[in-house]
Amino acid sequence: MRVDCIRLGLRYIDLRRRMVEENRGDAAEFNRFIEDCIAHNITIFSEGASHEEEVKAFAEKYWRAD
Repeated sequence: MRVDCIRLGLRYIDLRRRMVEENRGDAAEFNRFIEDCIAHNITIFSEGASHEEEVKAFAEKYWRAD
């Protein structure tokens, strides 16, 4: 459980990189990531960004379903 929580940081970086730099993403993977963050009580992804703010930013700016 502890290792899974620590890996969330790496998953976040990978998701962010693919969405921003490569302009692609996987909605199912993103949803699993959010669910895992909630399960581990992660409430902030980056400085000052809550779940709601981050999800909104991904959806509006970076997310493109292929």
